[in-house]
Amino acid sequence: MRDPERFIRQVSERSNHGIFSLQILGRTWNIVTDRALLAQVYQLAGTCIEPSSAQWSLLCRVFGANKRFKQAFLNAREDMCGSPDLYVPHQSEPSTLLSTTTQRIQLQIPQLVSFSEGSVDQSPWERSSHAELVHGDAVEADLFALITTFAGHAILPSLLGSEFLDTYPGVFDDLRKLDSSMKYLLLGLPRWFPIESLASANIARHRLDNSIDSFHRAIDKVAAGRKPELPWRDMSDVSEEMKGRCALWRKHKLPPAVKGPLDLQLIWTINFNVINLIFWLLLRIYSTPNLVEQIRTETAFSAKASQPRQSFGIPEPPLLELSVKRLSQSCPLLKSCFYRCMRLDTSPVSIYSICRDMVITKSRQDLFGNERPASYQVKAGEMLAIPLQVHHRDLQESNFGAETFLVESETGSEQIVDGPRHSIPLDDPETLFPFGEFSESIILALVAGILALWDLESLHPEQPAFPCHQTSPNFSSPVDDVRFRVRRRRLSIAK
Repeated sequence: MRDPERFIRQVSERSNHGIFSLQILGRTWNIVTDRALLAQVYQLAGTCIEPSSAQWSLLCRVFGANKRFKQAFLNAREDMCGSPDLYVPHQSEPSTLLSTTTQRIQLQIPQLVSFSEGSVDQSPWERSSHAELVHGDAVEADLFALITTFAGHAILPSLLGSEFLDTYPGVFDDLRKLDSSMKYLLLGLPRWFPIESLASANIARHRLDNSIDSFHRAIDKVAAGRKPELPWRDMSDVSEEMKGRCALWRKHKLPPAVKGPLDLQLIWTINFNVINLIFWLLLRIYSTPNLVEQIRTETAFSAKASQPRQSFGIPEPPLLELSVKRLSQSCPLLKSCFYRCMRLDTSPVSIYSICRDMVITKSRQDLFGNERPASYQVKAGEMLAIPLQVHHRDLQESNFGAETFLVESETGSEQIVDGPRHSIPLDDPETLFPFGEFSESIILALVAGILALWDLESLHPEQPAFPCHQTSPNFSSPVDDVRFRVRRRRLSIAK
């Protein structure tokens, strides 16, 4: 099935019921696409749906958790839910992790490209994007590889400490291999199944699990007042959030076969939710006429870029100052673009394991035309899936629609963004990959910072080839990368 979303739409339109079933590997999957039935599902979630079923299934099938330790996971998850920043770092107030990550972003965005000819002098993100110096003042690179690898180097060290990437520089390649077979792993296909990428994904997952297990042993030794074993030396810059997670694992005595997959899920989520969306947001902004200048004007006081005066004839790198609070509160056009990308470039899905027979019914006020009342039974042991993208995306849409979520304020004096009510309902606890304010803040900061310092131009502006989305359970990657030319903006000299 090359395009599951189109398939689901077509079957839903033909069935005219808003629910249909598929037999996949001997198990019944009930797909709900009708909004009225969705409300019924959410109402019955507390009595007929097994709690944490989606997360545990995901941990076992995708990230390699051992099924024997489900109860240990459930015990730890109660504390994880009580401390959201220990589960996935989302919080309502700026945290130390957010502050540290913002500082790293400010320092690294001026180094997006080095203008070096040889690969030896290039950064890891330049090498992965096949960056080439052209005309002396511009670099041509594969945009997806450049942006995602760069963002990963800016974000992950803030969470795991700088030594993690130094010790395991191949972590991003392994994460991509794991992501490439996500749909096969979610279906529970065994590693010997004759799909080449599936075997590579299992090998990559094994390397990732080993690296995280080594990291956990080092953190636990430091917590006990001992020195970590080589290759680990200085663990002082590991975030408090990560230390808190590891303390939670020790409290519940979680085995490596559970805590490793839990942290691998966190690393994967940050890398392929936050970072992929940064690529799509930048691509859509730079590909929409006049939008770049509009957002630069809006973010001028939230993302300040300047060029220091030369000292002793040596050019200084540009300076960047970011205000995460201002970006979130005073930049409605940028946030509208962000919410629009959440609709166009994500494919979130909620998955439930049914533990008791349930009946969902359309009420009379939800019926259309000659439609008759109907009830649908979902039996215990079956699966129920809600493909949220069916409700958020129109396949006929061709324009970005940057201002879709802008509305007039109550006073009519300004425009404000009205996004969360209309975007993806990620407060659903069974959405596979949660998304919070930490993620949103980092995306806005990275995008605003790159817009402030860099000009990006497609190599074929007269025929912009917008890449297709790969099949993904959440934040999509492009089928093919796009080649862009990167130049540094001319900035005013700092006083």
